[in-house]
Amino acid sequence: MSLFYHECLRTYGDRLLMSHDNQWFLGNLEEVCRKHFNVVTNEQIQAHNKSITEKSLQNEQQEYDHAKRLSNYLQEIGKFQWPIKDPKNVFYSHWNNEVEGFYMQVDKIEDIDSVIERNLSRFNDSNERVRLDLMLYNQLSRQMLKMLRVITAPNGHLVHIALKGFGLSSAEKLVAFTAGHTLR
Repeated sequence: MSLFYHECLRTYGDRLLMSHDNQWFLGNLEEVCRKHFNVVTNEQIQAHNKSITEKSLQNEQQEYDHAKRLSNYLQEIGKFQWPIKDPKNVFYSHWNNEVEGFYMQVDKIEDIDSVIERNLSRFNDSNERVRLDLMLYNQLSRQMLKMLRVITAPNGHLVHIALKGFGLSSAEKLVAFTAGHTLR
């Protein structure tokens, strides 16, 4: 489900500029995911927790493990909790620490920096004319993940507009090199 969420977010959500459009899109995307992927609503969880609390008040000697009971409840009704805490930090990429080249979920953006640095040193070793010196920061790493996703997609294209000095030209060269393309 998180892969579907990510692909919708990257394909459509990244094109939205206005914050109210983005909020509308995220709300509708979550609604679709909850409907079609059997995700339990917060109201159902609260009702279940309330019933457990009432039972535990009636019988104080018996301890209730809320997490275990909630897990059992979700299994009984065939649903699971909403797994996405922050939509801005949901990324899948070919760059990952586990198996580079496979399209997998990125757990932490900070972990991608080591993969980017390996690709950067590979680029610098293979290219005698141009040497890239990138200072990595979270926003640049996120942008590079998005660029890599677009460039590796069939017929992928990207319009990138930024102020001079943010390192996006160098990032584009690195991403293109990693994907096996050349920039002209």
